[in-house]
Amino acid sequence: MSRQLVCDFCNRPTTHDHGERTHKSDPFSITIIANGAIVPIDFTEDWLACEYCHQLITAGDKDTLLKRSLECMPSDPESVILIQGLFWKGKRK
Repeated sequence: MSRQLVCDFCNRPTTHDHGERTHKSDPFSITIIANGAIVPIDFTEDWLACEYCHQLITAGDKDTLLKRSLECMPSDPESVILIQGLFWKGKRK
């Protein structure tokens, strides 16, 4: 059974992009507290985007991408803001 891929930005289901909508950023690690547990998270250099988020990234539209992400994953806005900030900081062309 194949695993359903999701967009790394809005968490919506997406198809495999075969490298066409994969964005590169410097790898980083963060630690968050989720449901009372300390959770370390490692982010690799590859970030898969759905078609809509890909268009926002390509256009450099950080604000709309963040707004979309926060609407789709509203439970931990501080982490979403931090993660996207680190993505953009390390983003490669």
